[in-house]
Amino acid sequence: MNIAVSALNADTQAFDNPYAFLRQVESGVKPSVMALSYGLVGVDTLDLLRVLRAHKLIKNTPCIVVLGPQDSEELRQQVLDAGATEVVRRTMTTKALNALLTEFMREASISQLTRSVVVNAA
Repeated sequence: MNIAVSALNADTQAFDNPYAFLRQVESGVKPSVMALSYGLVGVDTLDLLRVLRAHKLIKNTPCIVVLGPQDSEELRQQVLDAGATEVVRRTMTTKALNALLTEFMREASISQLTRSVVVNAA
């Protein structure tokens, strides 16, 4: 994902720890797009999504969640219900991810902003 976001000439920050990301938001960093992998070690991803959606500074920021190729449709729906804007599979190509990120930036009318955030994209 870092490669895909960098291809958009965006500043990219990757966080292994979602709490470090939330500290950055509190310090004034407002991302254009957030992306996170489902199944973060030691973190309930559905709870994390709810926290992100409840945060006043980023509650409307597009959030893409990446699921594994074998994850169920039921899980996909739970992720959407928890606040994800879009759910994609790890099998998605870099080109397709670039297109999706570009679309979100365009739709949100934030093309002037160039900061994107990836939370635990590994």
